Amino acid sequence: MTCLDLNRYGMAVLCPRPVEPGARLFMDFAGKYIRESRVGAKVVECQPFQTGYRVSVQFSYCLDKKGYSRTVDNALSRIEGLYSRFAS
Repeated sequence: MTCLDLNRYGMAVLCPRPVEPGARLFMDFAGKYIRESRVGAKVVECQPFQTGYRVSVQFSYCLDKKGYSRTVDNALSRIEGLYSRFAS
C-alpha cells in the first residue's frame, strides 16, 4: 500500500485490491525516530482510484472513549507532523 493522505484520526492509502468497508486492519508505522505497531483501524470507504483502490480508514483509538490511547494519539500526531512536512 502507498499512503495518499494521513492525519492522526485516519488515512487514505492506494491499495492494489479492494477492501470491504467495515473491515478491521492493524497498521504498523516505522521511521527513524518513531515506531507504532498494531494500530487498529476500520475501513470506512473503498473506491477505484488510479491503478488500484483508494481505501479510507479511521483509526480505532479515536472511535470511542473506551479505546482511546494517549500514547497512540501522541505517536500518530508526531507522524502526522512529519508526513505534512514531507508531503508538501
